This record gives sequence, structure tokens and C-alpha cells, in this order.
Amino acid sequence: MLEKTRGIVLHQIKYSDSSVIIHCYTEKFGRRSLMISGVHSRKSSAKAALFQPLSLLEMEIYFREKRDIHRIKEVRTTIPFTSLPFDIVRSSMALFVAELLYKTLKEEKGEPELFEFLYSSVHFLDAAEDGVANFHLIFMAHYIRFMGFYPDMNSYVPGAWFDMRTASFNLKKPLHRDVFPPDHTKIFTHLLTLPVSRMAELSLSTKLRNALLEDMIKFYQAQQEGITDFKTYPILREIFS
Repeated sequence: MLEKTRGIVLHQIKYSDSSVIIHCYTEKFGRRSLMISGVHSRKSSAKAALFQPLSLLEMEIYFREKRDIHRIKEVRTTIPFTSLPFDIVRSSMALFVAELLYKTLKEEKGEPELFEFLYSSVHFLDAAEDGVANFHLIFMAHYIRFMGFYPDMNSYVPGAWFDMRTASFNLKKPLHRDVFPPDHTKIFTHLLTLPVSRMAELSLSTKLRNALLEDMIKFYQAQQEGITDFKTYPILREIFS
């Protein structure tokens, strides 16, 4: 059946000399693997540049529920990027966010609220004028809402530790190492409630920004099995060093 859907590119791999397989989070069908041919052909309108990490697409696909890979018939960019591919900070963040989504998005069903969050976040990363250096932290904090381990904000009190394993705030330090210290916990609660559109208000030193990113990655790993080390993490650390 031929279906139309929007999608966000997570990852691509070469399938043959002329074909690639795109791992994509789609509006209608959730995470899916899609194949397209002719990306290296001069006559093809579907060029490889269309499928860079976090590209926002509109597609017609031949969809069959029981198939592992679905073929793309037509594809176009819905919102052409104006700065993301040309800015090293934004492009590095796009690589990191795409890897995060590739590792964590599992559902093969459409979730409109999640899709709109991802779609608007990517658009904002491309269009924002200020505060881009903190985008990945605020994105990770807000994405937690859809992952099922959002903490009870009503239980937070100043000076609390954050337990990564239980996603809870504690006045006493837990007996294990998977914790945010109180100063990081305070910033973390701010990230959870700060709209992405106001990320320029957040002022962080390079050292603190990198430490918070490391904390956030450990939190995701503590909550979801199978999240391995991030290949793009060293890139972000280098960018902000």
C-alpha cells in the first residue's frame, strides 16, 4: 500500500552502489527501515544529501506491516536547513541527537505528540539564533517525558541528590555512584521545565556543560538497557573544550 508520511532521519547505511537504507522515525508508523534506490544517479531527485542525520522529510512509501524494510517511492525535504549543515556546533549536536534517537526509539507505531516534539526541536536547532550550545541538554531533559522515566518534580527540594537508577530526588546521598550531585540536580530540574525556545537564558561554563552531558548520558543508560557508549560524545566534548 502506498502511504504518505513525514519522517526524521536517524541513520543511513549503504545497501548497494545505488541504494541506501534509511533508519527513520515516521509520523504514521514510528521507527522504520526504508530503502531508496538511485541516490547516486545524476538523474535521480533523491540525492544522498537528503538523508543526513535529522533531515526532515515527506515521503511516499510502499508500506507493508510485516516487512522489515519498506521502499521509498518519492521523497522531498519539508523544511530545508539554513544553518544546521554549515555550523559545526549545530551539525555536531545533530549527530549526537540522531545517535541518541537511534539508540532509544524502538516503537514501530506512530506517536503524534512525540513526532511533533522531535520535528519542532530539529527545526528550532536549525533556526535558533542564540543559546545553541545548550540545546542538547534541554532536548535530552524534555525527551525524558516520552521515555517513561520522568521524575516527580513535586518531590524535589533544594539540596537534594538525584538517583539515576530510581529517577527520584533524595535528601540523603544514595549508596551507589549513579547520582547527580545537588548542584547538578538543581540545574537538571531547571532543564526539565525550561522551554527550548528559552535556552539562551541558560548560562553554563564549558566544564559544567560537559559534566551535565555526562550525567544525562549515564541517566539514560541507567534507565534503558542496551544503550552503549555514544560515538558522537567525544565530538561534542571537543567542540566545547
